[in-house]
Amino acid sequence: MALARALTRQLKRVIDDVGGFSHKTMSHLELTDASPGRVKFRLNVEKGDGNLYGTMHGGMGASLVDLCSSVAILSSCERWGVSTDMHISYVKGAPLVLYLQ
Repeated sequence: MALARALTRQLKRVIDDVGGFSHKTMSHLELTDASPGRVKFRLNVEKGDGNLYGTMHGGMGASLVDLCSSVAILSSCERWGVSTDMHISYVKGAPLVLYLQ
């Protein structure tokens, strides 16, 4: 749990510094567990995260994949990594006002 707390502090600092889209999108993301190379988040999908269909916006989903995978890299090598290639297939939209893990 110490790793999760340390990553949470670092993540909060980065999100607060960046502001804008990252701050809005990630401000209600909670890191619940971490071990080297593995992280688990909980997200409250809110109304403002939605699209015209009443589900979580796909761009937000892609941003979550990018951020969460970067934090997983950070948890194992103590430096930020970046996504160089992402391919995301959406099977079903995440309903609004739902917790995702």
